[in-house]
Amino acid sequence: MIITLQQIADEAGVDRATASRVLSGKASIARISRERIERVTAVALRLNYRKNVAAKAISTGRLGAVDLVLSRGDDTSNTPIQMQVGIHDSLARHDLRMQMSWLSDDQFTNENFLPFFLREHSADGILLNYTHHIPPQLRDMVKKYELPTVWLNSRHPADCICPDDLGGAELVTRHLIQTGRKKIAYLDYFHNFNDPDVHYSAIDRMEGYRRAMKEAGLETTIHYRPKDPPLAGWVTAIRALLENPNRPDAIISYGHENEIVSIECLRMGIKLPQDMTLAVFGDVPARFAGQSVITVLLQHSEIGASAVDMLMQKLEHPKVKLAARKVPCLLDLGDDPVMLNS
Repeated sequence: MIITLQQIADEAGVDRATASRVLSGKASIARISRERIERVTAVALRLNYRKNVAAKAISTGRLGAVDLVLSRGDDTSNTPIQMQVGIHDSLARHDLRMQMSWLSDDQFTNENFLPFFLREHSADGILLNYTHHIPPQLRDMVKKYELPTVWLNSRHPADCICPDDLGGAELVTRHLIQTGRKKIAYLDYFHNFNDPDVHYSAIDRMEGYRRAMKEAGLETTIHYRPKDPPLAGWVTAIRALLENPNRPDAIISYGHENEIVSIECLRMGIKLPQDMTLAVFGDVPARFAGQSVITVLLQHSEIGASAVDMLMQKLEHPKVKLAARKVPCLLDLGDDPVMLNS
């Protein structure tokens, strides 16, 4: 026997709307009393109530789920746990489920597969986390078949969301200048800038640094990926940088190159942050070798939540192209974060 929401409401002595809010996790938003919540929950458990997903799909025209789709390729998707939490919690507020799928390039570019993906996966829309080296066929099919899609951490003319990497780099560089640092270097050992499809964040972070330095009338010093193999080559390059009599008094790194810098500073007796200030981009506040590091926080939880909001608009107006959005960065100084004014 199928137990209906109305039966739950009748047995609990509440109206149907109250029972629905309680069982959808929206009781606090509706300010329903704890006593009513407990009554509705107890009845639902006793009667073994289950939501009728099929009936809801028929009445709303929605399947009640969104698929977070990632690439199986090497280094072509990046979904930090903070982003997943932001997506999950935001979908829950819309009474939607989060699903995850990993697709190969063969699937992404197959016209006998991708156009039918939503139906096969019982999903209403797609949050697509394919960050770079994106197959042109994938972009074309999303457009051709009007798949309700929001791109995460990749740049497109519309329907995408990513961190404001350029603004974050400007913010941290200006902060370092304001604290008296003049010889500020920038390190990016992760990217090959000869690659025409290098990720936009590599270009934007470097450009933000350049702009802030030019604005202050200071000389830029940029260090690219060493030719020697990773790690060993990185260590050699960093030691040469620190042993230079005209070494920097601050270093900004694309990622965790500064973790090696902090270890070498410790080995060489360079005090952080007194002699040199280190700054990195990251998902959470960084601390290297127990030493103070400034972190440009990328706010991935906010990115995930904002992507869901954008997708909800796409579901309501599938043919409307929504403006690309950049989420401001935070600057963690080891104390209170400072919001980027953009």
